[in-house]
Amino acid sequence: MTILYLIRHAVTGIYELEQKPADPLNGNGHHEAAQLAHRLKSYPIDFIYSSTMERARETAVLIAKSHQGKEVKETALFDEIEIFNKEGKVERFMDFAPHLEEIKNLCEKAQGKNIAIVTHGNFIRGILTEILEARERVIPRLKIRTASITTVAYENRQFQILGMNDICHLQ
Repeated sequence: MTILYLIRHAVTGIYELEQKPADPLNGNGHHEAAQLAHRLKSYPIDFIYSSTMERARETAVLIAKSHQGKEVKETALFDEIEIFNKEGKVERFMDFAPHLEEIKNLCEKAQGKNIAIVTHGNFIRGILTEILEARERVIPRLKIRTASITTVAYENRQFQILGMNDICHLQ
């Protein structure tokens, strides 16, 4: 069994619908990311992947430091996906099946090792709705908090959500 930790980056201080790729973490974000890294220090993480966006990279680097400096592999596969309009309504729903298939491929290659993916709220929402086969009716109702951990098991080409939106490490 492979465990996936889907981790939303820490806070930027910029309204979610107005964030840009280069937006870094703010002071609170660095604090959140440090608390997250401390929490994950005892987790058995074998691989760390990150979105190419600055806020996710910064969060991933702190997690990597808490795991003896493991390499962070950046990929645009985990970049933010815009699905909401300025009013926060679903403007377009993407098909997340190709993204989920790529994650399945990562899990198959990992062969029972554990993977942390530092990404974005919409990406995690999309993956969860794809796993749940719920799509449009559920995605607006999922709130993925900054610096949260969503835990998913992968075995026999099937996903099972073990925990969602865990922020008990934030104080």
